[in-house]
Amino acid sequence: MNESLKDNWNSIVQPDDTVYVVGDFAYKMASRLSSYVTPLNGHKHLIMGNHDRLPRIEYEQHFESVHDYLKLEINKQVIILFHYPILSWEKRARGSWHLYGHVHNAGQLVQLENRKAWNVCVDVNEFKPISFDQLSKIMITRNVETSES
Repeated sequence: MNESLKDNWNSIVQPDDTVYVVGDFAYKMASRLSSYVTPLNGHKHLIMGNHDRLPRIEYEQHFESVHDYLKLEINKQVIILFHYPILSWEKRARGSWHLYGHVHNAGQLVQLENRKAWNVCVDVNEFKPISFDQLSKIMITRNVETSES
């Protein structure tokens, strides 16, 4: 399984690509964190998940950055990264995206169906990282909300 995940990652991610992992990176394998992170292509950033239980400094040694919550902008698109799905996030009413993990089954949360939110957990994305271009195609089909709740 671990080799398949690594192969899937490296078949998509090029050495100069940037990857954001939304948590639960190496559950029950934390003692061998280096052996999982090092062979993976790309510039890797971690948003901490509930199963990332090592001291933070351990992750900081293997990822270029480590966050609990991250707001970033790619091609003028505001993106909120958080391990957990949330119903209301920064600039939601202005079209920002919320990318999350934590939910390891194929069903999307009903409360997020018509919002610009997406579960990027590999468990529900053919065990592969999902690209910004793929997300753009998904998000264009989602309703734009016009008011904050």
